[in-house]
Amino acid sequence: MNTLSSTNSRRLLWAAFLLLLPGVFMRYAAIGYNWSDPSVWIDFAANSSGAFQGLMLYVAVFFTLFVKGDRTWKPYFMALASIYSLLGFFSAITQAQAANLPIVKALYKGFMADNSYYGGPAMENTFPVALLSLLSMIAIVYLSIDSWKVLAQNRKTFTDRIYGENSFSFKVIAGTLIYIALVILVIAGAVTGWQNNGFKVWDIFTLILNFSLVSVLSLFFFSTIRAWWSELVKLASSLKDFRLSRYITRMITGYTYTYLFMIVVLIATIATPIATFAFFGDSYGTQFGWQLVLMVPGFGLIGAAIALSVILVMRLLFETSVALIHIAQNTSKS
Repeated sequence: MNTLSSTNSRRLLWAAFLLLLPGVFMRYAAIGYNWSDPSVWIDFAANSSGAFQGLMLYVAVFFTLFVKGDRTWKPYFMALASIYSLLGFFSAITQAQAANLPIVKALYKGFMADNSYYGGPAMENTFPVALLSLLSMIAIVYLSIDSWKVLAQNRKTFTDRIYGENSFSFKVIAGTLIYIALVILVIAGAVTGWQNNGFKVWDIFTLILNFSLVSVLSLFFFSTIRAWWSELVKLASSLKDFRLSRYITRMITGYTYTYLFMIVVLIATIATPIATFAFFGDSYGTQFGWQLVLMVPGFGLIGAAIALSVILVMRLLFETSVALIHIAQNTSKS
């Protein structure tokens, strides 16, 4: 039985994380000389479902590694990573069939991807990129088994709590209707895709994975709504203090710092490898090269240093504001 907190499992997850980098970001080598323009990255990901799914897979694995210990949300990140990994797998199979390529060859050696829209030449996802992605997927799916067991237990506990007591409140009814609406949208999207592109047997697995994706996100949202809703109620109560005897700055500052911290980490996490592979494409072309072995850790250190500097300055500013509140509270008590 594997657990994400064990040493061997974390080592395997780190290996899977490194193996998926070429498969997720090699397509950005086609950006070439536009590597320094973030708008091009955003346009690239927004216009390619494969690029978007790859980024989501990368982010999910990164935050699984980033979160220390057995935190509540770690199994959700790992489950999402397995879903996006399998979506990429079946997407590769579908593209291989559309190009009349043998499936095994496509998964092992890759296939041609046209990037002419972005001003770059066609990029061939050649060996070993596709093979590394396949090995990464196997490791991620294996490591996600325990996470799915945790989520199954969480689902049972959650449904027993809200439905077992026969207390169909407005929140329960609204949440159920929202979930049903999301499932209908997933099914409608799949049916539209079948009408436009024809039905393939692999589309069934894609539909199941999209359904699982909606279920995991819904379970995470509705399982945590009680915690953050109580904080909102507490904040709303403090806002009714018209004598301003209670300070809410510390409460807001803590959440604001947390959100900004995560945003900075997320931006650095995505921007660093995109810039690395795009700069590689500008210098060496769109074919996989072993120069990446040196460029990835080098650019990674630069990106980490920049993110750390931003977080440090941000922390000092927030601490200054909190210190002023402490002084005000102590003054009012005296």
